[in-house]
Amino acid sequence: MSLDCFCSFCHREIVVGLKHLHKLKIIHRDLKPHNVLIIKGECLCVKLADMGISKHLVGDASSLGSAAATTGTLGWRPPEQILDGRSQTRSMDMFNLGCVLFFCMTSGKHPFGDTPPERDTNVIYNKMNLSLLEHIPKVKETQKTCLKVAV
Repeated sequence: MSLDCFCSFCHREIVVGLKHLHKLKIIHRDLKPHNVLIIKGECLCVKLADMGISKHLVGDASSLGSAAATTGTLGWRPPEQILDGRSQTRSMDMFNLGCVLFFCMTSGKHPFGDTPPERDTNVIYNKMNLSLLEHIPKVKETQKTCLKVAV
């Protein structure tokens, strides 16, 4: 399997795994590269790990509300986790999904900065650097594939 095929497969599987969690009304709340396991055996398997701070949405609820604890990994938190009083929804995981895919496509770079404190500050002010993606030919194709799977 070529590196491009491997990366595309892993990206797709991360999206499929997150879609499955959301279908079960579970918000992961700590999606980051360290919590994506790639198992290579007879077949390739990608799993989302560390469900320690994940939460199940009760009944018809679409959010955990603003009383949910502010947790997550420094440098990998969406605005809802950094800022107190924000309602926590599945969109938190989607924000982190974008950061994880960016990390994978740019060989370990984060769209919001190099250090965890810098990232959190930049997330609050929506200050990101996506210029590294401009030089990657497969980015548009990967985006389209992930969007199709996510919908």
